[in-house]
Amino acid sequence: MQPQPPQRHSEITSISPRSRTPPDFKLSRFYSQQPTTHPLHPHLSSYTAASPHARVYWTIPIVGPVHIPGWSDMSSTPAPKAPIPSSAILLPTSDRSRDALPNDQTHLAPASSKQATDGLTAMKRKSGRDLIWTPTLLAHFWTSFLLPLHADLSFPFGTISVRLSGPKPDPYIALAPPALLSPWPRLGETEVSSAHAVRPEMGDHIRLYCDLKHALALRTWIHSVEVDSAQLGLDSALAGNGDKLFRPFDKVRLVLIGHRGEALVVA
Repeated sequence: MQPQPPQRHSEITSISPRSRTPPDFKLSRFYSQQPTTHPLHPHLSSYTAASPHARVYWTIPIVGPVHIPGWSDMSSTPAPKAPIPSSAILLPTSDRSRDALPNDQTHLAPASSKQATDGLTAMKRKSGRDLIWTPTLLAHFWTSFLLPLHADLSFPFGTISVRLSGPKPDPYIALAPPALLSPWPRLGETEVSSAHAVRPEMGDHIRLYCDLKHALALRTWIHSVEVDSAQLGLDSALAGNGDKLFRPFDKVRLVLIGHRGEALVVA
C-alpha cells in the first residue's frame, strides 16, 4: 500500500483479511431508472465487479455543503427524486468537547445560534436532511466509532483508512484548475453518460477509505451508527425529540469518491 502524504490531516490504517460484513446499502432507484442522465457512475455494480479492489472513500462533511459540479451546485437543477449530497452544520457547544480531536482540526468554527435553530428545523423538514454536528458529537463519533472500527480484529471491511481533511479545493492555495476528467468508460453492454465525471467540492470533512467491493456495506455501517442523545451537546428534547438514542446519519446522503477524485454515487 502506498503511504499517503501528510497534508492537513491525520490517518489511521488497518490491513486485514475479509470477514463477515453487514448487508449492502440500498441505492436510490434513480440510478437504475436514469443511468445516463447524470455525471455520477452509470453502473456501480459493473464497476465493482470489474475493479473490486479499487480504492474509494466515503466523504463525511463536517462543515458546509458538498457540491457536485453540474449536479448539486448553484448552476444546475437536479431531476426530481435525484439524490443530492447532504450539507453539514456544526452547532455551538462547549470547547471542552474538542479535546478528543486531532490538534489540526481544532480550528473548525461552529455555527451561530441562528444557524443551529435553522439547521434543526431543516433536519425535521427534509426527506434527505443535513448532517448536524456538535464538537461533542464529532469527537464522540471519532473516538467511539471510527477508532474502534480501525481496531476491530474481525476486519469486516478489509483495508480501512480514516482521515480528517480540509476543504477541497483548498481556498488558501492558489492552484490552476485541474484538467477535466474523461467520460465514464463502457463496461460490457452498460450504457454510459456523455457527461464527464466530476470532482466534488466541499469544506472540512472526514474520509473513510475502503476497497470498492466493501463500499456499500461500509455505508450501511455508517447509516447504523446510534449515539446517546446526550452526546449531541444539546438539549435532548430539542435534538432527539426526547428519544434516548439518536442516529446522526439517518436520511443523510454521502458521496462516494473514486481514485481520480470523481463522484461515483450519492447514497
